[in-house]
Amino acid sequence: MTTSPADSVDIGHVRAAAQLVSLPLSDSDATAVAALLSQWIPAATALSTRMQSADLDGLAPITAFVTPDALCPVHPSLEGSAP
Repeated sequence: MTTSPADSVDIGHVRAAAQLVSLPLSDSDATAVAALLSQWIPAATALSTRMQSADLDGLAPITAFVTPDALCPVHPSLEGSAP
């Protein structure tokens, strides 16, 4: 996998993001986060590109996302009552 300059994350990017959420970050932490993101972003981009290919159109996720109602059904005695 090749990386482009657009994929790299420098310490300035990390510091700016941390400042937006008032997160104190040491120099070593900012360096570590920048290095980690610079590795993850190209891999995420490659996966995103792969998942958009036509040969995967029929692929469906194994995880079923359900509504909260399906997770917590209404007790029969409460059916029809106002929330």
